Amino acid sequence: MASVKERTLTSVPMEPAAWAPGHPKSWGQEKAKIQLERGASTLAMSPDGKILAVGISKNVHIYNVETHERVEVLKRHRKEVSAVRFAPRMVRNRYVLISEGEGIEGTEDSEESKDSEDSDDTDPRTIFQWELAENGRLVAREKPVDVEALTAKTLRPLQSQLTADHAWDPAERALDILHQHVKSALRYAINLHERDKFSIHGRLAPFGSPPFSPDGQTMIYLDQEASYINLWDVESRSLQHQLRGHTDAIAWVGMSPDSTLVASIAWDGTARIWNASSGVCLHVLALGGKLWGGAFSPDGRYLAISQEEPNPCIHIYDIGAQELVSCFTGFPTGILCLAWSPDGKLLAGECLGSGLYLWDPSTGVERMYDYMRRTRTDVREVQFADGGQKLIFQTREGTVEGYDVEKNLRQQFTRGAEKGMVKCPGADMVVSGDSRRLVVLDEDGVLRLWDL
Repeated sequence: MASVKERTLTSVPMEPAAWAPGHPKSWGQEKAKIQLERGASTLAMSPDGKILAVGISKNVHIYNVETHERVEVLKRHRKEVSAVRFAPRMVRNRYVLISEGEGIEGTEDSEESKDSEDSDDTDPRTIFQWELAENGRLVAREKPVDVEALTAKTLRPLQSQLTADHAWDPAERALDILHQHVKSALRYAINLHERDKFSIHGRLAPFGSPPFSPDGQTMIYLDQEASYINLWDVESRSLQHQLRGHTDAIAWVGMSPDSTLVASIAWDGTARIWNASSGVCLHVLALGGKLWGGAFSPDGRYLAISQEEPNPCIHIYDIGAQELVSCFTGFPTGILCLAWSPDGKLLAGECLGSGLYLWDPSTGVERMYDYMRRTRTDVREVQFADGGQKLIFQTREGTVEGYDVEKNLRQQFTRGAEKGMVKCPGADMVVSGDSRRLVVLDEDGVLRLWDL
């Protein structure tokens, strides 16, 4: 095995980034906005940029991007929706959307649920897979159950017999209670049916883990304890493989650009690479310490791995050669999330409490060093746009920044100084696939649409 090249990140003098024309921009200058209900927490955009999904309280609201009309509300979660994500490609001319939350709506309503073996006071994470038509409306796989009508039909012969043969009064309270209990039991049975048929018992992986394969055919999720990986076939809605071997919590998982490999990174100090088709583990990298994030290079040749302990660093692993080829040091804390530029010439990382790092993975030379350290200490949602020309990220108080790597220009979309600057853990943002539009879910409950 070739020796690993250890490099400390170095910075080179650069001209300060200039403002792009028309920037900075603040609330009121957006192209359009959509006022939401209270409790909005997470956001996703369809691959063609036409549909938005917003987690609001325990439901998922679907909006048309052009008309700003709400076209659907998806109801199944019992508690707040924590994540919504679209598959990168449509299936049979339908959008595939997943939502994650705690519990299932309705399972707490019945007395039967309290005594059932299926009851669970802990409200485990649950994922639902939805199919939406091109207009954003839900495509139902089953005919909806009319609970009121079916309850009445079921009880009609029983009530007739009780009144005719046993002298019950049709208006007495006992029959009303019977009606309510049967209706409640039916609702609970429907929710159990939907849970078993349509829900997925598990959680999405953290720290920037993509929940879908690039071809959109596989969804990746973890068990409740984040100890093993599940590969779910989106088309057949069936579990294909469970990838077991990690002995501590899995921090990141993702699939290679050609969707043939799965990489997983865990707190047990190992990174593993698996065959996505067979589920067989191909490589085990015993790096030790605590590992956080990862990312495949755009050509699928390399895997970048973030290590926090014993010393913060980024390893670059050559998958074909099965060897570590470089290790970058000089980070004050661990890198939580990583992103490669589409051409593979730049690597970006979110450093916990220390801002954003951007460097050339072949040399270790940093880009925009002064710009990143001068004003920003904590960032998230790092992604490249416009073919890699721009780097988009969000700060913890909700401001979105754009940096044109080639032109050294800076964009900013913010609430404005007169609004005050606060921590904004609920903010979220998405960039359209064509890099023309930015949508920000701001802490005031408004979706703001900006031109990039």
